[in-house]
Amino acid sequence: MNDKSLLSIANEKFKLGKLKDAIKYYELARNENPKLEKIASYNIDYAKRKLKDKGKTIETPQDKLFKKVSKQRKKVINTLKNSIHDKELTLKIIERGPGDKIAFNSSVYLAMYPDIESAINDHVFTSAKQHFEMFGKNENRVHSYQSYIDKLKQELNVLKAEFRAIENLFSQDEWPTSLDETAENYSIAAIPFYLENSSHINFNESIEDMRIGVYLHLYYTDLLGAISKHLNNIPLAFDLFISTPHELDHKKLRKIVSDSVTNVKEISIKHVPNRGRDIAPFIIEFGNELQAYDAICHIHTKKSEHTKGLSDWGDDILSSLLGSREDVKKILTLLKGDAKIIYPEGQNYYMKDPTGWSENHEIAKHILSDHLETDISNFPKAEFPEGSMFWARQEGIQSFLNIPLDWEDFPEEPIPTDGTLAHALERIILISAYAAPGRIFKLIKNDYLDNKFYYEHRKSYAGKIKENTVKILSFYLPQFHPIPENDEWHGKGFTEWTKVKASNPLFKGHYQQHRPHEDIGYYLLDSPAILKKQASLMHDAGVHGQIFYHYWFSGKLILEEPIKMLLKNKDIEMPFCFCWANENWTKRWDGNDAEVLLAQHYSASDATDFINYLIPFLKDERYIKIGGRPVLYIYRPSSIPDPQQYVNIWNKICAQHGIPPLYITAILTRGAHDPRDYGMDGALERVLHDWTGGNAPEIKDSLQKYWPVNGSVLDYGDVAAYYAGQDAPKEFEYFRSLVPTWDNTARYGSESYVVHESTPEKFQGWLEQSIAFTKANLPEDRHLVVINAWNEWAEGAHLEPDTYSGYAYLNSVGRVLSGIKYLDDKPTALGTNAKLIVEIELPTYLTNNLELDKFVSTKFFKHLAEAIKHCKHAIYIKNAEAVRILKELKCHVKHDLPEKTDCKIQFRQLALISDTFLAEILKTHNIFKDSVVISNEYGRHHQLQEYYGLDSVTAESAYENSVILIPDDRKSGTYKISHKARAFSTQTSTLLTAELPEITTIIRFHKNDSIFELKNALLSLSAVHSCIVRPVICAQDLKPNQLKDLIQLCAKFEYKGLTGVKINKFSSKNNNGDIRAKLLHDGLQAAKSRYVAFLDHDDLMMCNSYSYLVNRLSVTGKAVSFGRVYDTSYESNKEKLIKRNKTYEYGFTYHEFLDVNHAPLHSFMMDTTKIDISSLHYFEDQKFMEDYYLTLQVFDENNTDWASLQDNFYVGDYLHCTDRSHTLAISDTVSRDTVITNIEFEKCKKRVEDLKVEIKKKLNGH
Repeated sequence: MNDKSLLSIANEKFKLGKLKDAIKYYELARNENPKLEKIASYNIDYAKRKLKDKGKTIETPQDKLFKKVSKQRKKVINTLKNSIHDKELTLKIIERGPGDKIAFNSSVYLAMYPDIESAINDHVFTSAKQHFEMFGKNENRVHSYQSYIDKLKQELNVLKAEFRAIENLFSQDEWPTSLDETAENYSIAAIPFYLENSSHINFNESIEDMRIGVYLHLYYTDLLGAISKHLNNIPLAFDLFISTPHELDHKKLRKIVSDSVTNVKEISIKHVPNRGRDIAPFIIEFGNELQAYDAICHIHTKKSEHTKGLSDWGDDILSSLLGSREDVKKILTLLKGDAKIIYPEGQNYYMKDPTGWSENHEIAKHILSDHLETDISNFPKAEFPEGSMFWARQEGIQSFLNIPLDWEDFPEEPIPTDGTLAHALERIILISAYAAPGRIFKLIKNDYLDNKFYYEHRKSYAGKIKENTVKILSFYLPQFHPIPENDEWHGKGFTEWTKVKASNPLFKGHYQQHRPHEDIGYYLLDSPAILKKQASLMHDAGVHGQIFYHYWFSGKLILEEPIKMLLKNKDIEMPFCFCWANENWTKRWDGNDAEVLLAQHYSASDATDFINYLIPFLKDERYIKIGGRPVLYIYRPSSIPDPQQYVNIWNKICAQHGIPPLYITAILTRGAHDPRDYGMDGALERVLHDWTGGNAPEIKDSLQKYWPVNGSVLDYGDVAAYYAGQDAPKEFEYFRSLVPTWDNTARYGSESYVVHESTPEKFQGWLEQSIAFTKANLPEDRHLVVINAWNEWAEGAHLEPDTYSGYAYLNSVGRVLSGIKYLDDKPTALGTNAKLIVEIELPTYLTNNLELDKFVSTKFFKHLAEAIKHCKHAIYIKNAEAVRILKELKCHVKHDLPEKTDCKIQFRQLALISDTFLAEILKTHNIFKDSVVISNEYGRHHQLQEYYGLDSVTAESAYENSVILIPDDRKSGTYKISHKARAFSTQTSTLLTAELPEITTIIRFHKNDSIFELKNALLSLSAVHSCIVRPVICAQDLKPNQLKDLIQLCAKFEYKGLTGVKINKFSSKNNNGDIRAKLLHDGLQAAKSRYVAFLDHDDLMMCNSYSYLVNRLSVTGKAVSFGRVYDTSYESNKEKLIKRNKTYEYGFTYHEFLDVNHAPLHSFMMDTTKIDISSLHYFEDQKFMEDYYLTLQVFDENNTDWASLQDNFYVGDYLHCTDRSHTLAISDTVSRDTVITNIEFEKCKKRVEDLKVEIKKKLNGH
């Protein structure tokens, strides 16, 4: 024990910075125990180096941040200067303008406060002027040109003050003490890294002297052979430390390892308790010894025996860390450089907590605080090595290895799958290295970007294409087969893929690498098969033909085999033509005069030889023609000394072969502006040849960089807008072109030029504009649009499918030619008639909660049963008790799960689902077979679900969603939302059913109303927890079949006598009137419960709404209490909640309520024991503002909980449908004005105003 104590004391002294004392105790420890020679000697040397460096200035995180921000000084100051200039200019324009500057101006007011316009549309206010008089005046809002001028002057003063502060800030020589450390200081974001890349690795740094220690936790002894093979990939000598919880013969084990592993030197084996898995022995048994090494590898034998989808995960991790000698050499070189920890990417099989902490936050919080003096709040997200295997530099793992833990700190096995000390320690590995010098690297094998929002499967538009004149062409690069020249110039076996595979992301969000879709793979153009496959892809998307790059250098040809193969195979339906890549072939692929490998030499004989070679191709019936003339594109026509000579020779020889004159198209680049200057027939736009000439703003300074970005980065939207906007007609035939994206990082690394943030939707918009220009400016036989390119993979420009977007860009071409807008492309279900095998998973924590609340349990299983009855597929549930309950509800469900299922529907949180839920979510599954599908959940989230592209959502959304579908095959890694699969989140209560408060909710329902929307309203009420809701439907003028449907619907909301839906029938005169006021009044009169609320049939309540309102009424003793409701845009046909607005977050007092109604009907609850219901009166023909007329009689200054409005507690949504009209909430101003100016409206408005006058008289004592 003495040697350990001395070593521990030394470590403590070292951590405290008492380096001389540390050296003394390290020497004592080494003298007493020779086994500690290695670690003690290393730490003595290290402490001495630290002592030597102590006098040197150490750059703190604050210093680094200051330097980084200082680099932005010029940009910050220029931005402020520009803002000041703009505001000063605006001031001059307004001040010199005509008109009254002081008078109220509606345009200024609404421009400053756009939410008021929404409130006016909803008839909350009649005009901007009314809002200003009631609220804006007291709030000193901008309302006139003069007040706008005043505001601009204030902003100018602030800007000028900021300008001076920035100037002063950066004039200092040190970091200002008044500034807090920023969140960036706490970043542990890893650098994504593909090991195929070599451009960011300094191979001049020798690794031969590195001391390497490998730690292996050997739990599954049968994996030792596989581990040994991986260990043989370590190119240097290393020491191996093995822990095992099994009673093994150490001598025998040592011999097996030494015989099978080449470079292993010393082997240390320890039998350890079966606690803490691989993490505990790493720290407790070997932590001190491992700190003697420059590089430390932590591995263990990993199996995922109970999860089929993760069966290869352990081997994948080892292949990342120890995959080959070359890979390990690169890892060690990175560690010798600035890498402090290197770990492999994680798995995507399970839904992950977006914070990374999962159930481990509290344990990790104490470890960080107690042992690492770190505040966990600085790390809201925890990135960590999933599977806990990694490489580390000594400084990177030292703090982690010095955490003072003992075996008793870890629970005995078996342990839970999450939430233990070992799991928490795994999550702080990277955090513990935060203060150490260097960066953290994450090894990527798949896609760096996992947010595949725009991913699409292959679709065929062949039968849908409407454009009969437009032809889409794309440039075709044939550099996908080895040639002797490239073998010599770039290495044996070089193809375009060589560069593509060696690329790395340069900044956060950078789409690199571009990896081909598995349907095409890293293909070689060495047989007709790939050309046939490409022709098939072209046919499905409507791409007419390919423009093959033709590499001709005075008779010397390269990369010509693919087109010769196409010529030979006449059955390949691929129209084609040539583009002479008329530039020097250089080592940098830039066509310039440096590092020239093949040069261009021009002459009459060259022109003759050139065209004679092309003659067989020009005669092929597949060759693309314009007006019967074969098309030839010429790159850099300005490089040809006598282009007319070439044109004349070509056409003369063509004529000799019976071929019409060529239609020669000059590509406008490198000084070419007009094809007529070169005797050519037309011109092709070459977007990006001028890099927009500064018209698209540079964005590289705004990026979070991983590596230097010395080139340029533009936004795709800016690029598309600029080039699409260059639409002035030309005096010559001008053909448009565009790019799906552009990024030559694979070729140029940090010097690359990148077009960032391309999406298929933006690309489709650009293509639509290009086609519109073409049809407007060119004859029908010249309706050609060119896309650059089909397969320029090393320049990021490819229509061919990849693993990130799939077929989305090809599909966008098909959509455009079919006249389908991007968002209107409705995918078709695959195999809709096939009966699926579906597992419904009810986790134990969920069923345990249900057992404690029989009322919620009854509702949950009732609605689950209804959904199963509506589903034609085979449903299985493992939970035997759930199966028993469902069978009692006459529901066909099976218990014994088959070996293979098609998908799993997982309840992650309690939710009530609609009767069509299973049918709808499985319909979406049949469309997106390999996507996780989330429900359209309502009730507990105040942020609406965001979706991208064609109904894509994030992985984080899936984690947070209450009910999701997980397919058996998840290869695409995509996530979708099923809008019509409605789920309403709820929760259990600790109250007994008899103790739950009862609320009557009155719902008015007219014969023209939607029963589907009523169903959702009722579901939202059923999901309201901690109370019993008794809906009363006041149904007006229903036809017999409608009443039957309503009765059937209401039956689905009867819960074993606990509660049900009551229907009160009403009839208007001739069944064609509007008696909504009567429905409101009579419904209230019929209510039997103490608490009463209202809900329109097409609105929704949140699950915690009534518990809040009941609590407010109970605490305050008032008769009425309020919540707030969102004004939510809603597309009813698709059941999409589009946007939430806080339009009704105004008005806080009774007097404000008297001026304007700020209480939507379902935003409040009443305690009827404190209201004289019998005294309320109404007008049966009050078609408008009937709710306001009622609440003016109910609310007063004393009986109402006006203070609740200060909470701004949201209880529901007022759904404003964008695809149908409401009474007053009409978005179309003309339609709304028609309503509010008719006689009926004026009559109703007068009644309300008269009532207000009467109330105000009483208030004033008259």
